[in-house]
Amino acid sequence: GTAVSAGDWKGIRDAIRTRRPIRYRGVTGDARFDENGDIEPPYYYRVWRIKNGASATEKIEKVTQ
Repeated sequence: GTAVSAGDWKGIRDAIRTRRPIRYRGVTGDARFDENGDIEPPYYYRVWRIKNGASATEKIEKVTQ
């Protein structure tokens, strides 16, 4: 599919609008989607908090199922 990255909103919109398959690279790595558009494991997610006016990573979790 068309390679797009987190924050590449124009590239993502263009691929969706033209119905091209997307190969999405999120901020924590590549992501695969099933036929319903749901992300397939394994993948990671990051929990952020704002502390003293700056973002800080609280934890990173790996989802396996």
